[in-house]
Amino acid sequence: MTDVEQTIPNVSEPVPLGVIQHNLANIKPTVAEINHLWTTYIAESMACAFQKHIFAKSKDPDYRQVM
Repeated sequence: MTDVEQTIPNVSEPVPLGVIQHNLANIKPTVAEINHLWTTYIAESMACAFQKHIFAKSKDPDYRQVM
């Protein structure tokens, strides 16, 4: 054993994948995840409102057929 290995206490062996199990009900979303969800919701809501408004005010028959 080298001096470096002797100075590192409580080093455990790597745990193989699949051994650790998480209860997903106990994992809370992070601030970044909540922010992303809220931003996406607002952007989608705004896009729907714009499309409804443009469709209502549009006089172009080709646009109305596409929408």
